Amino acid sequence: MMNPRPLGMRKTVQLLIILTLLAWATQTLFHQWGYGGLILSGQNESAMIERDPPITLELRSQIRPNGTKVTLGDVCRWSERDQIAMEPLAGLVLTRLGDAPGAPPRRISLEEVRSALRDAGVNVANLQFSGAAMCVVSPEAAIDPTDAPTTQPVAGPLPMIADAPQTPLKDLLLADLHERLGMSAQQMQIDFDAKDQQMLALTTPRNRFDFDGAQTAAGSGKVSWTVQIKTDAGERQAMICARARSWEDQLVLTRPLSRGQAFLKSDVAPRRALVEQPTTNPLTAADQILGHIAAKKLQTGDVLCADDMQSPPIVTSGQTITVTLNLGAAGAVQTVATALDDGVNGSTVRARNEVSRQIYHVHVTAPGAGDVTDQPTDVATTTSN
Repeated sequence: MMNPRPLGMRKTVQLLIILTLLAWATQTLFHQWGYGGLILSGQNESAMIERDPPITLELRSQIRPNGTKVTLGDVCRWSERDQIAMEPLAGLVLTRLGDAPGAPPRRISLEEVRSALRDAGVNVANLQFSGAAMCVVSPEAAIDPTDAPTTQPVAGPLPMIADAPQTPLKDLLLADLHERLGMSAQQMQIDFDAKDQQMLALTTPRNRFDFDGAQTAAGSGKVSWTVQIKTDAGERQAMICARARSWEDQLVLTRPLSRGQAFLKSDVAPRRALVEQPTTNPLTAADQILGHIAAKKLQTGDVLCADDMQSPPIVTSGQTITVTLNLGAAGAVQTVATALDDGVNGSTVRARNEVSRQIYHVHVTAPGAGDVTDQPTDVATTTSN
């Protein structure tokens, strides 16, 4: 053992080849570990292994989705380097939009994205986020052509927060109001106070905003937000005020009408107007007034609503009408009476039996006819007629 025999040339070559293969395998294994190549059996495929450098997701400021589903790939972008790791998560559904026309926009915060990733089994501690603090999702959103929605990653390094797409405070407040009122941008007009214009131009993520939901004053159109503005230099609080009005289709009277006067199609004109307080049951088409009469005195320029018109009477005061009396087991009989009131179909009028002088309450069922709703006291006199 103290005097080992020297290796032959063949043995030496074999040993060098074995050592070279062992070194190559070890180096490859360490390389795969460094890039998350190790996958443990039984784990969720979406649970990403820690890697160096970490994956960076950029939250977009606004998007116009294709359909009602909003996915992670719609609201976030990532680099080409992270495409393999992020591809299984690109279709993760974050929210769904209403499919009704004019559906209000939806806001997705950075915390909602983190929560969805955690629910999918992703260790968010191994992720970095940049871009906007909130993504506005709306079919009507004004999208910058350079910021078109896509599930494909962007190539190259992601921008720093200062260089990322910025979302003005004004856009965030508008999205909040539209969502709260359930109305789209095409249905409303919001005018902010001139004194707040400089503050409304502040953007996120360069600044951080916290604000309560829009406070509205009933019937006045006034809206306000209490906004907390945070920067690296400190924070401040401000009150942002605006005037909110909605578009409304109306019918406007073109001439004065007296109570009971019949409507003509030429008596109204259509108009689209901005209103602070919506009209209750507004009429919107000229055909709605045909065959009706004015329920009260109306002036030129009045905006018509359903309560301003009524059906014309089919029973008039002083008219002789046919009334039907239900006598129970004896059956029903008819007689005549003089109407003391005007009445439309379905209304109740008074009528007088000219023989017995008894007053009936008559439910109008047809022109010049109705059913007595109260039991007559003098049946013999009534039925003899």
